[in-house]
Amino acid sequence: MKRWLYTTYHKDVGLLYFVTSLWFGFLGSILAVLMRVQLTTPMNDFLGPSAFNQAVTMHGLIMILWFLSPLAIALANYFVPLQIGARDLALPRINALGYWLYLSGGLLALLGFFMPGGNASGGWTTYAPLSGTQYSPGAGPTLAFAGLILLSVSITLGSINFLLTVAYLRGPGMTFSKIPMFTWFIVFTMLQMLFAFPTLIAGLLMLMSDRLLGTFYFASSAGGAILWDQLFWFFGHPEVYVVLLPAFGVVAEILPVFA
Repeated sequence: MKRWLYTTYHKDVGLLYFVTSLWFGFLGSILAVLMRVQLTTPMNDFLGPSAFNQAVTMHGLIMILWFLSPLAIALANYFVPLQIGARDLALPRINALGYWLYLSGGLLALLGFFMPGGNASGGWTTYAPLSGTQYSPGAGPTLAFAGLILLSVSITLGSINFLLTVAYLRGPGMTFSKIPMFTWFIVFTMLQMLFAFPTLIAGLLMLMSDRLLGTFYFASSAGGAILWDQLFWFFGHPEVYVVLLPAFGVVAEILPVFA
């Protein structure tokens, strides 16, 4: 147990990411099953309106941000140093910190289900004003958004770490032209993460400020909802390729080897 709690070795951290992401994927799948049960018959009262909205919202957030994206980070942690001849990532402790921030953020978001009024229910895009206190009151949504902040910080730190590793820790003779395809796809994925997630952090901090400090960034009737749209999709559109490119990288690596 001590090994897994204190490890900074890239293979161990990769395995932690892998197993944890599969567990979050399992929890997200349970929410999907609940949604489908509700939709099996007309006028079904298996889930109430609020519970159904929470299931839809948290299913989307968990599957995209706590399952798919970290699954790519798991593969990158395990294989990238091996492919480029590095002993470890450039910042091993930052790598381990990223995992624990990721796990803490996910547990914090799930804790919202046990709060009075339930969890976030405004859709996985958390559009304003649905994500504000007027339509999503209570501590549950606030915990979910705080978990998203921790996750976004984790991914930002990790993207910097991988880019530094590939830039400066390649083994002797490992020129850029010799870097394997999977690592190249991870590099481009990390570049997109580095572009996308700080914007999401900024938007979430403003949203938390609205909820906790009474500001009006997104609650304002003078374009507050549109402001959230702009900030969110600076993150949302690159995120499509963040979850897509690592899978392309796996295919691009495996097919030539076995063809």
